[in-house]
Amino acid sequence: MKASINNLIAIQSYYELTEELLKQFKCISPSLYNRIDSIKDAKGRFTDVYVKFIPREDASVMAAGITYMARSDEDKDACFSEYGKHSVSIKIWIFSKALFALSHELGHVNYQVPNLETYAEYYKKEYPPSSTESNCVGHSAADPSGRNATTFERDFRKDFVNNLKFGKDNARLESPLVLMEEIKRKVKVPVLM
Repeated sequence: MKASINNLIAIQSYYELTEELLKQFKCISPSLYNRIDSIKDAKGRFTDVYVKFIPREDASVMAAGITYMARSDEDKDACFSEYGKHSVSIKIWIFSKALFALSHELGHVNYQVPNLETYAEYYKKEYPPSSTESNCVGHSAADPSGRNATTFERDFRKDFVNNLKFGKDNARLESPLVLMEEIKRKVKVPVLM
């Protein structure tokens, strides 16, 4: 029973952290957030982007952020992830620069979703299986997705600095690690009915 309770506390904590960090991202850079929130594939169909903030030790790849999407066999313009067709999955480590890593991954999504068919062909040629280190995939000098990810991250950094200079006093921009500790303490408090 105690293990189940601890598991539920962890799930609730990660959910609340993700909600808070996505609110921060939207507050800092509403234009980048809205571009991804309304992203469509080449045929004009909406694609859902799922984000998870995870502990580093739970990562399957030793990269601060990773985007998971594959191309559907039946439809070259449709991507899918573990969340189903027309979806993308992003996993980001919980660390001080988590929002910057998220902006980078969203840049990949912003390029790949509407250009999936052509990018998949480029990807096959540029990154043959077992030929490159997994952290380099998507980041060769000529990779349009990697360039877009770098641009997205640069734009987010500008928005972040502007938010620090001119942002509203009510905007909460705390470290993801600090937020996680606060959330865990709050979630562990028993609720009396």
